[in-house]
Amino acid sequence: MFFKILKYFCFTTKRIMGVITLNASSRANRRPSQSGWISLNMSYNSTHVFTVQNFTTDTTPQYVDPEGDPLNAIKIKSLPEKGSLNLNAISVNLDDEISSTDISNGLLQYVSDASENEGYDDSSMTFTVSDTGSLSFTTLPYQVVFDVE
Repeated sequence: MFFKILKYFCFTTKRIMGVITLNASSRANRRPSQSGWISLNMSYNSTHVFTVQNFTTDTTPQYVDPEGDPLNAIKIKSLPEKGSLNLNAISVNLDDEISSTDISNGLLQYVSDASENEGYDDSSMTFTVSDTGSLSFTTLPYQVVFDVE
């Protein structure tokens, strides 16, 4: 990071009364530079409870933020073709933003399609990520693939 240090001197007619120092960053906090895709293997008629790691350290490649800020939220860019994606037992919609707090609390869940009793491959969803510093989402979506057996 680049910083500019400014010093201001406070004078009276005979002596310095104090010094004020301000540090100002010359660079704005940037959005995450990447996250990645993940494949989740599941049993038929089951539920996957998402974790923050599913969108950060479990992805290929892993989540990276230029300033090292943690994940703030994900934004849903496409929904699974089969099964359902729920937040606190309510269906998630396109462009819904899900906070990392809600994810950490186990509120984001994928429920496999119970009518598919032989399992299915390649049902997927896409998402973007934001960090706690910039609060800006990545421009490219990343993918979660559900492999239900």
